Amino acid sequence: METVKKFGWSPDIVHLHGQITSLIPLYMKKAYKNDPVFADAKIIYSVYNNELSDSFDSKFLNIAAINDLEPEDLDVFKEDGKINLDLGAIKYSDGIISGSESSNDIVKKYGEENNKPFQTSPEGIDLLAQASVEFYKTLFEE
Repeated sequence: METVKKFGWSPDIVHLHGQITSLIPLYMKKAYKNDPVFADAKIIYSVYNNELSDSFDSKFLNIAAINDLEPEDLDVFKEDGKINLDLGAIKYSDGIISGSESSNDIVKKYGEENNKPFQTSPEGIDLLAQASVEFYKTLFEE
């Protein structure tokens, strides 16, 4: 994010893939909320089937609270007493895309529960790419 700022490039879309990127929506919406470089960017988060969240305990949230964030700002990453990186990312994203057919059900569930626009994954990478571009367009029609 700091590199993007240094280049002065204001992205229209920031598309994040998987749990390894799950804190970026929080940081963009909270820690960088007053930064004009990110002011108009739409955040898209792709969900994949993996269990990276199982590796984290509650200390993770204290460590992740950077740039004047409070541990409470990360409460959206908790579900049933466990860390859920996907859920936290979704709460701070503008839209959700299924990264694979096997994650379609969870994307639909999270999209409906969080009132977020979502796209499930069609068969084939070419169809997914085409569908993603169409999904991006809908986010700017609002």
